[in-house]
Amino acid sequence: MSFAHKVNTILQKKYNIFSEIGLLGQPFYFFFDTYNRIIRKYVLQYIKMLYLCTVFEKSKILGKFDAYRIDFRNIAQAEVRTYEYLLDNKFFIDIDGQEFQKGKVNVTLNVAHKTSWFELSFHITGSVYVSCDRCLDEMEMPVETDNRLIVKLGKEYAEESDEVLIVSEDDATLNLAWFLYEFVALAIPMKHLHLFR
Repeated sequence: MSFAHKVNTILQKKYNIFSEIGLLGQPFYFFFDTYNRIIRKYVLQYIKMLYLCTVFEKSKILGKFDAYRIDFRNIAQAEVRTYEYLLDNKFFIDIDGQEFQKGKVNVTLNVAHKTSWFELSFHITGSVYVSCDRCLDEMEMPVETDNRLIVKLGKEYAEESDEVLIVSEDDATLNLAWFLYEFVALAIPMKHLHLFR
């Protein structure tokens, strides 16, 4: 499946969901509180495809994130390997996400080599800085989330679901940089408000 076809598939899926839940034709403000998370999720998936497409993968941009690349060929059968990452201001600036560009987030990743696949378990905790929706001042937002990915080896990169990925068995590597950003972004509450007494 070509990259353009993958993007079109995601956009069509978003359209179908909006149609099923009766969003098409609703006033714009109707999206804000109830379904904004759906929009955010699909936008992040679209951007992730840009990061993971073949052309982008070979560019210098992901070279900034070589520390987040997992080589599955180096993990023996039944082995569980642990990785520790610190996502700091430089990470968020380099990845150039729109949700936020400052923070300090710790990631613990366990990669378990199962019979014919790999299980990646993430524990993410820390804080990022976002703009308050009321006063627009910068505010600290705590983040804590647990996530999981299943990785299989196949002919080319593909996503079977939100949690199941196929990576090329010729390369057998996966750069986790955008996945880490996405996990953090999706863990942030939709409303960013200072707590006033």
